[in-house]
Amino acid sequence: MALTRINNQALTNVTSAGLPSGTVLQVVEGRSAAQQFKPTALDTYQDIGLSVTITPTSSSSKIFVTFTTGIVANNVNHLNTRLLRDSTPIHHTMQYFSGSHWQGANGASVVLDTPSTTSAVTYKVQGFQDANTANSSAIWQYNYAVASIIAMEIAG
Repeated sequence: MALTRINNQALTNVTSAGLPSGTVLQVVEGRSAAQQFKPTALDTYQDIGLSVTITPTSSSSKIFVTFTTGIVANNVNHLNTRLLRDSTPIHHTMQYFSGSHWQGANGASVVLDTPSTTSAVTYKVQGFQDANTANSSAIWQYNYAVASIIAMEIAG
């Protein structure tokens, strides 16, 4: 059997430092399957129960984050979904709705982040419903649809 070597190292000695830039070093997933989120206050961001924690192995790593969650709304002008790194917002998406009937949308996003740390980082999703329309409603993860968030560490 041939001996496998990566960057001229025996396979048992390979570390993330020996891998080329762009290599996926780890993948972590968070799921929310048993919870619906309906805003308890309007015009304010609130956690929807979707998060993931990853600990980068190098401060030069990038973190590729993707999430998806189903949303339904009735009589809502707009909804926002945002991604936070710990307590810092790093990305926003916006969905517009109109009319007085229920409509569905997919709150999804892809972000390449550079946290520059080797400490644990938590990425979480928050939802926002405007208060501009009377008798409006919005629900994330409607009918207990599975929502997920994935964080991948990419070697820098």
